Amino acid sequence: MIVESRNLNQENQPNGTNSTYLMMTESKKSNLDVVHGPTITERKSTFQGHVCRVTEVSQVEEFLADLTGRNKIANAKHNILAYRIGSDKFKIIEGFDSDGEKRGAEPVMHLLRVLDLTNVAVVVTRWYGGIFLRSDRYKCIRTAAQHALIAGGFIKE
Repeated sequence: MIVESRNLNQENQPNGTNSTYLMMTESKKSNLDVVHGPTITERKSTFQGHVCRVTEVSQVEEFLADLTGRNKIANAKHNILAYRIGSDKFKIIEGFDSDGEKRGAEPVMHLLRVLDLTNVAVVVTRWYGGIFLRSDRYKCIRTAAQHALIAGGFIKE
């Protein structure tokens, strides 16, 4: 298997849980369908996962640009991205961007790999609440990504 990993930081890139908050929206700038997971709040920090089906890197960039073009998401402290694209098991393109959250994309990328998901991009948005969460933030990031993947129909609950 060939895995091509990309860190979007190094490339040109565009500058408590409640299931009732699940929703699907059509992107304002493209035809991508974006699914937003529920918000999770831990010690004043709020996390929310967003997913989109993608088949090429340009769609990942559109997805991220669309999300960060929304005021509420643009004002978040971090928008953590991980994606995997591939039509077969022999060539998978992976990419990630922790957006300043130290090692923030690792739990999301790990989740995508363990579940063997492809043609999906996940962004976890974190609104910082002023309290350091230490390693608990990784659990919140992973959980927000997992809830978004469930909401998007990529995995079962």
